[in-house]
Amino acid sequence: MTSAIDGEREWHNRLYSNQAAITIPDAVFKRYVHPTNKALFKLERLFETLGDINGKHVLVYGCGDGALPVLFAAKGAIVCGIDISDVAISRQRERAEHSVFGPSLNFSVGTVEDLPYRSDCFDIVVGTYILHHLPDALCVARDELRRVLKTDGWAVFIEPVLRSRLMPILRKLFPDSDVSPRERQLTDADFALFSSLFALKEENFDFLGSLNRYIVADENSSQLRWKIARSIAQVDAMLFKAGFRHLARYSMVTMRPIIINPAKL
Repeated sequence: MTSAIDGEREWHNRLYSNQAAITIPDAVFKRYVHPTNKALFKLERLFETLGDINGKHVLVYGCGDGALPVLFAAKGAIVCGIDISDVAISRQRERAEHSVFGPSLNFSVGTVEDLPYRSDCFDIVVGTYILHHLPDALCVARDELRRVLKTDGWAVFIEPVLRSRLMPILRKLFPDSDVSPRERQLTDADFALFSSLFALKEENFDFLGSLNRYIVADENSSQLRWKIARSIAQVDAMLFKAGFRHLARYSMVTMRPIIINPAKL
């Protein structure tokens, strides 16, 4: 396991050596912290699902060098971030130093298999594209997740999934740009490992939406391109609502601890 973790750390350090921008564009704050459009895309739905997190203790699980910790702090959360990559954590600490939300941010280098936090300390744990890096350690990660969550807390993850023979073909046509040596798409059986400790609820994304990476490059793409992308996302939502969950490329899974009544044991 140690060699696998070391390999994953080295891979992610190389990935994050291409420095992310310290400043988060105003358009990103507007889209996620002060949204005006209907939430259709994965991260938009994540923020809508989280709701009011003011004053909540939030762990960003596998935070990388992305904007989520600062965006959560902008919504009033007290945020911890952990990542296996010391390069990513260095970037996050640098960003926090330059942010008005810095006092609400704390970052640690570590693994999600051995979280450096006391038990029952987080209201919410958020992970985006992290569990699929742990296919051989999901049970350990599950137990650590349950340990650090408060009894009335909950977790939400966005992960790549594999439920259809069509998906490998689709991924070859629209490949992910960065694939680490340890990762793989998650299956229903993988998520079932969490059902012993958590009640699970899923929302699915990106069948036709796989095309959107070629339609909208960033927040500065034209209104027409965004309109097309949103229309595609709406079609996907209808497909998944109609029962075609096996076509999803990604799932957002919420996990709420199962409360066991000692009297029934």
